[in-house]
Amino acid sequence: MRNVSCSMMSAGILLLGIGCGSSQPTIALVPVSGLVTLDGSPVDQAKVTFVPQLETKGNGGWAITDASGKYTIKTPQGAVGVPMGDYKVAISRRLNPDGSLPNPDEPPIESKARETLPLGVSDESKTTLKANVSATSKQFDWPLKGKGK
Repeated sequence: MRNVSCSMMSAGILLLGIGCGSSQPTIALVPVSGLVTLDGSPVDQAKVTFVPQLETKGNGGWAITDASGKYTIKTPQGAVGVPMGDYKVAISRRLNPDGSLPNPDEPPIESKARETLPLGVSDESKTTLKANVSATSKQFDWPLKGKGK
């Protein structure tokens, strides 16, 4: 009898553990996309980062622009979109002096690559760009002016 009770209790704990793992609420994502230009020209290979602010849920997301300057934000887990809410937006593009992309395995401090976009948008802590993502506000174009240092 004691072995049966222990077996039933073990099975109950196992089922409780399984149930807890699947009860995580899912956060709805809004597909966010847009266009990045610099002085009217599309910006290729720029990293666009959406950093959640205030009460915005989730971890934000990022994307790399294509040759036409277009981007589609993905979460760090690879899902398309971000939760509704307020975001700070940073747009950065580091290039080597010859215009090539830096080696992704090389630490930035050791790289010869330099930021090519204005510092007021490229640094996550200093950017002035903001986005309020909602069901009706999910297209964000960024017409940047002036060259970075």
